[in-house]
Amino acid sequence: MLARVITLTEAKAKLSELLDAVERGEEVIIVRHGERIARMRSYRVDEGDRVASTPTLAERLRLLHDMGAADRAALRRAGISHTPDEWKRIAREGLE
Repeated sequence: MLARVITLTEAKAKLSELLDAVERGEEVIIVRHGERIARMRSYRVDEGDRVASTPTLAERLRLLHDMGAADRAALRRAGISHTPDEWKRIAREGLE
């Protein structure tokens, strides 16, 4: 589908109408002095919008904490149990 091309003056006067067209799936290109300055198109999360699905810092920290808890539980089930100091020593091996 071809985009509708309109001037900035027309876009300002018909914003509501343009938004209705965009909701129907049309694309609108706005030009000023013959130069393209903006493109309006539908905003849909299912089109790969990562902003809406990006977890907050608190959610990411909770996920990391939960993953760590699951890892610790798996290690305990396998009979591997280290104190925090032992984990630090293991992590430093090869770095010194």
